Amino acid sequence: MPEKKGYLIIYTGMRKKLLINFIPLLFSTLILNAQVYTETFEGITGAGKPTTFTNNGQSFTAITVTPGGTLGGLFGVYIPSNTWIMPNPGGGSTTNTSGGFGVGTSCTSGSCTGVSDKFLDNGSSIGTGQVYSIKTTDNRLFNIISVHLFFSSDHGNTNVAPGSVIINGKKAGVTVFTINKVSGFITGFATNNGFNYINFATEGGSDFSKVAIDEIEFRCSSAVNYFAVDNFTWTPASVLPLQLVDFAGRIHDHQVFLSWHTAAEINTNHFELQWSNNSVNWQTINSQSAKCNNGAGNNVYAYTQNNPGDINFYRLRIVDNDGRITGSNVLRISERNSREIQFYPNPVSNKLLIILQKDEPAVVQFINSNGRLVKTMKLITTTTWVDIVNFVPGIYTMKIIQGAAIKEDKIVKL
Repeated sequence: MPEKKGYLIIYTGMRKKLLINFIPLLFSTLILNAQVYTETFEGITGAGKPTTFTNNGQSFTAITVTPGGTLGGLFGVYIPSNTWIMPNPGGGSTTNTSGGFGVGTSCTSGSCTGVSDKFLDNGSSIGTGQVYSIKTTDNRLFNIISVHLFFSSDHGNTNVAPGSVIINGKKAGVTVFTINKVSGFITGFATNNGFNYINFATEGGSDFSKVAIDEIEFRCSSAVNYFAVDNFTWTPASVLPLQLVDFAGRIHDHQVFLSWHTAAEINTNHFELQWSNNSVNWQTINSQSAKCNNGAGNNVYAYTQNNPGDINFYRLRIVDNDGRITGSNVLRISERNSREIQFYPNPVSNKLLIILQKDEPAVVQFINSNGRLVKTMKLITTTTWVDIVNFVPGIYTMKIIQGAAIKEDKIVKL
């Protein structure tokens, strides 16, 4: 049974040369003087261990992400005196009537006084290195401002400096920012009842509080078997008047050619192109001022990186004149599979780019779900934009015939 020093607690196992990935970004988003809200979980009621909560009309879901779902305890709201069912092998249920283990609800700059009774936790885990997240139930975007996190390696008896915790901000399943916290952890219960304050405006060296996401993910190190979250502070994301039409790249002869197209640039200051070899540690390799032509017309930006690594990740930081920042999705570009015919974006709304690796004429055919041929087009150059704006939304088979080679893929027309 865990025993949190300095407090009465009785639990039983409960606390405890081309490869392109492209996802179109229709609208960039960020904070525009939005109201900030904090979920302290004190108002949550219900039987067992609730895995959803609503704050300011927005529903969130606590998710046990750990692959297979067999190692992590159930991530949800701890409510004193409720019975919890643990989805662990050999797990069971127990009832706990103790409270006072959360962060106080009266806080200034992350420093809180007093204690609280309810919070999110994983109910302890028989494994370590678990992954949990908080996601908007309807996929609506938000900006995360701060959270308080508790880590333990002995099922909640004491808190611990966990070695590291990786925090990923995600949008539509794609990571748009990463914080790898490896130092500055507190131990003992004198400060914030043992919880670590994470300020997303400063943690990780960038202001991630201005990046719109629909999910915040926590990846605990192997030193942690108990994890808790309290005082979840957020704000609804608003739409920035910038349309990122596409963000694309290709690799050839040890050079990566990157480009992005925008529309409706209003109040945009500049773009920062960032590169990583592991999608965790990022560096800015290029910065370009926005053309910002009062929202009229489309703008195209390009950059070439020489001699990159074998596997490369790229993302954009879009900065407006007020210093507010939003991020694009991430491109993964590799020297591997360089002989394949490539196409993007997919799903696609208007135009599809097809890139041939061999400089030979080809033909592309599109066949709808009923088996009817709806379009045929000759591909004369290695790079061709194909207009499919008039296609009925749905799934199509795309067949590319080049000499004796035939490539078939599915595309989704939005």
